[in-house]
Amino acid sequence: MDKKQISSQLKEAVKLLELKEEGFRARAFEGAARALENYQGDISTLMPPDIKAEKLSQLKGIGKGLVREIYQLRDTGILPTTASLLEEIPLSLLELFKVSGLGAKKIRLLWQANIISLEQFIQAAETGQLSKIKGFGAKGIQSLLESARFALISKERMLLPEAQTLAENFITKLKERLPQINVAIAGSLRRSLETIGDIDLVVTGVDMIALVKALDFVDISHQNDPLINLNYLGRPFQIILCDQAAFGPVLANFTGNADFRASFQQKAVSLGFILNDEGLSREGKNIDLAQEADFFAQLDMPYILPELRESADAAPIPNLISLKDIKGLVHNHSYWSDGAHSLREMTQAARDLGFDYLPWQIIRKALG
Repeated sequence: MDKKQISSQLKEAVKLLELKEEGFRARAFEGAARALENYQGDISTLMPPDIKAEKLSQLKGIGKGLVREIYQLRDTGILPTTASLLEEIPLSLLELFKVSGLGAKKIRLLWQANIISLEQFIQAAETGQLSKIKGFGAKGIQSLLESARFALISKERMLLPEAQTLAENFITKLKERLPQINVAIAGSLRRSLETIGDIDLVVTGVDMIALVKALDFVDISHQNDPLINLNYLGRPFQIILCDQAAFGPVLANFTGNADFRASFQQKAVSLGFILNDEGLSREGKNIDLAQEADFFAQLDMPYILPELRESADAAPIPNLISLKDIKGLVHNHSYWSDGAHSLREMTQAARDLGFDYLPWQIIRKALG
């Protein structure tokens, strides 16, 4: 783990300690986090495998007890203090830290009033219950309510990189159980939206019985052939099962947003087709369209890139901006401040990506 990750975990422990009114320990953890952030070197050099040879305690603010905590974090993924406190503190209570204007002191008051989630907080603010709690003035409640509503929306959506990682992880697990299947990402994730609600996947090469059996590592919330709704690591997924011959229209249909899907439906009807969850058909006969481009051609439409399928009148363009169009970076942080890598590593990564430049400050520091 790099110093940024360790520092972040220490700060999360600070929140929990403050909730439990353990101010002295909270200040100790906060001091350790600050010491790590201020360290201008590679933290791994202070953390050899054997804790007896550690050098973390040489940093001002990190005592032997915190050294043991940090080593446990490295080995188990969680600080012992955090693990212990999470047995006493409701997980949903931590969501309230995402509300701008709410700190540990006020959240502790809410906890004492049995308001332990964003949903309960919003309800308490809307019904007037919140104004009866000491420390919550009428003027500030409206601002807190707006922030809580925003936090609730954010809670239900993932940032694009998080969704990509989660989808890849899920697909890997599924293919371990069913090596013969084909899986394609659809929906808002394929359109590369900044935030993602549920993750849509189109699956071929397996029947429903085998697919459900293989999904023994998730909670299936709803199953109605050809759709499966499930929960994986706290996030909603939707799987659409189809024949390989129907893959083109199914993938296209489940990639665009509602407006775009409606345009597909209208176009299909105008040409005498029926488009549904099982593919494209005419007069009761399914049409084999194994590739998405074949489906567009069948509807006499130009192929439209997934990222442009946000409205029914989307027009195709030759190319979207891609990584190869990025020539360099204008702002970077190394581990000399709050970054995670050395200047040498950053420079090499820039070369590997084909960049032409990095900020002058980076080069100047590298040259001394």
